[in-house]
Parts: sequence; structure tokens; C-alpha cells
Amino acid sequence: MIKSFKEKSIDKGKWINAGFYVFEKEIFEYLQNETTSLELDPLETLARKNKLAAFKHKGFWKSIETYKDKLEMENLWENKMAKWNIWENQLRDVL
Repeated sequence: MIKSFKEKSIDKGKWINAGFYVFEKEIFEYLQNETTSLELDPLETLARKNKLAAFKHKGFWKSIETYKDKLEMENLWENKMAKWNIWENQLRDVL
């Protein structure tokens, strides 16, 4: 469970909020209008109410936000260097 949530913390020892969200329909009760910043009010409020949980992923993660990022990931895949390809990298001997 997340005890507190602060957008863009500068503490290097903290985990970051990145990736995907899964919400109950109740989330709409926390969204005032189309300009509500999810990170500034709703997530902070849900954390205070003990209604926010997270999964700590300790494996490979890379944000793909640009065309350059996309090409980099494709290059890793094509050259059999994709750390996220557990089917060939980690499960090879099991399968």
C-alpha cells in the first residue's frame, strides 16, 4: 500500500511512479474536471485514504516516448539483447 504520494520527488532513494494504472470506477469521484491533474490531487488523496497500492517492478523498464526510444528497443529485440524477453533469456531451459 502507498502511504503517501508526491509528484516529482527529487529523493533519488525513492521509487518512481511510472507505467500503467488500473482504477476502480470510483476514481471518477476524485476527478473534478478535464484539467484535474491525476498526480496532484487524486493520487495524493487516495494514498491518504489507504486506497492506493503499487507493484514494485525490479526488472528492466524503459520509457518509450520518442521515435529514437522505439528504434533503440527494436534494435535490442532484433539483436537478441532484449532484457524483457524472458521467453528466450530466462525460460529457455525450462521450456
